[in-house]
Amino acid sequence: MTDDGDAGHAADVLDGAGLDAVDGDVLDALVDGDADGDGSPSAEPSLFDGPAEFDDAGVQAFLRSAPDSETLRPALQRLTADQRALIGSFVDGFKSRAAFLEWCQDAAIRTLGELDGEWFRARAFTRLDLSVLVTTDARERYAPESGDVLSRRQAAGVRRGVVLADILPACASAYRRLRWSATEYVNDADDSFVPDPDVQEHTAMRPALTELDERQGWAIRRLLNGLPSEDALFAWLQAVTEASYAEVDGDLGRRLNGERRARAYLLDDIDDAERHLARWFRESFAAHYVLPGFAEAASEVGKRAGELAERDAEDLNFPKMG
Repeated sequence: MTDDGDAGHAADVLDGAGLDAVDGDVLDALVDGDADGDGSPSAEPSLFDGPAEFDDAGVQAFLRSAPDSETLRPALQRLTADQRALIGSFVDGFKSRAAFLEWCQDAAIRTLGELDGEWFRARAFTRLDLSVLVTTDARERYAPESGDVLSRRQAAGVRRGVVLADILPACASAYRRLRWSATEYVNDADDSFVPDPDVQEHTAMRPALTELDERQGWAIRRLLNGLPSEDALFAWLQAVTEASYAEVDGDLGRRLNGERRARAYLLDDIDDAERHLARWFRESFAAHYVLPGFAEAASEVGKRAGELAERDAEDLNFPKMG
């Protein structure tokens, strides 16, 4: 446990990692609001008036009418499919701030870092954004003022607006970066193998991105749940360096050395009365210090990773026996 004078309130720890979410203006423009001129959202629907959840079945039915192509680079098709799933998850919303941060790590990989750390950080520290992103009753805590919470259908409409404004452009930028480095497979007499995008395991058919995704996902989940000991904290910091290709600040450990309260929050080594504050701190720590470096790493790996085409069992030509 820590002394009261060690680090003060957690909002002052590590240069103000931001325990107190600040009001923002990013999602404001996407809300049909202020009809009364008092800063509160109006009762009218937001930009979209669709269902509260992503219509995945309808989208899949729509896509079945699209033409098949054996010449479009399959790595690009795999990337597009992964990004479509990412968008669906965003439209559905999140059970908690922590769940949104896990989505951010996933988004860094699937947009090749084009949806960057600054975007993640801004969303995670803005009350209005969180009141729209979170779908459980916890969203009422994030509303700038009591009662200023959109209906679930309206909130989903705002999230669809964010897809158009921010997420789809990031997806398009990732596609643009990969378009000419992705392999084009030509069906000819010498080699008739054309990879099926639906059976590819790796995002953009790049195993390095899958490995990075697994390492980053593990690091984020362990942080959000609280680390088991100070010795485990040392190992976690090394794992973060590895998972970010040293894009996360290497001085983070040195800064934590003088902050006993911060270390206690990271370890969840606190009284029950402070447990909620500790969870908020770990989420803020992830958003402020870890996710931006993870996005940078995804960007760099996306530039350099090699492509691997996986074959379905039907594509394998085994020699006949006997």
